[in-house]
Amino acid sequence: MSQKSTCGLSVSETVENLNDFAKLCLQENVDYESFNLTLCLQPAKELPLHIIKTSSFQETAYGFYQDLETVFQCFLKSLNKQLIEGTLKVELLKNCVNVVDVFYLFLKTLVGLQEGVSPLGLPHYNCIPIVTLDLLKASYQHCKNSESAYGNNFSIATELLQSLYQKTFMVQKLFSIFLNKLFLDQNVESKPEELEVYQNVCIKLLNLTSVVDEMDCNLVAVTWKILLRC
Repeated sequence: MSQKSTCGLSVSETVENLNDFAKLCLQENVDYESFNLTLCLQPAKELPLHIIKTSSFQETAYGFYQDLETVFQCFLKSLNKQLIEGTLKVELLKNCVNVVDVFYLFLKTLVGLQEGVSPLGLPHYNCIPIVTLDLLKASYQHCKNSESAYGNNFSIATELLQSLYQKTFMVQKLFSIFLNKLFLDQNVESKPEELEVYQNVCIKLLNLTSVVDEMDCNLVAVTWKILLRC
């Protein structure tokens, strides 16, 4: 029997829905307002823990995270275009916050902060750090440039931008734990593919430090701490 979420969708249906949405986002001139992101993300939020622990979901974990990051980047691109044109549709910014929220919920499950989650294994998860770092960099860059980019609309978006920043920081703190679990006691030097992932993580972390520079002191310290630990 196919595992179901509380919304009645199976694991494969939930993943396929997000993948389809990600593909639509990559098309030119997409009207994001015509999509109900809640319908796309809510089933993902409501997937029970026993489903997330199944091998069928774990095997699709990277694709799921990659699609989330794709949707997020497309939303940001559309937001930036609006800001250049001097317009702002707050719903698009809300969607960015929602995507980061779902990203956090699933990362929280994967690092084993919820009861009964098994230890991580590199085969399924070794690419997730790259996707996570791409999301962190894009989100922080947007927040860092927000005051000048939003101009007269900054006061309207302040609360949502603060939420985006806070949720992104939550993802980053959880990401630090994720890296520890992922590479702990792993002899990556003897595995070329995993060594490449590890090197890419270090490079992307270094790039992230340049983005967060001159932002919150705690954020800068946390970012450098993760890098130095690698």
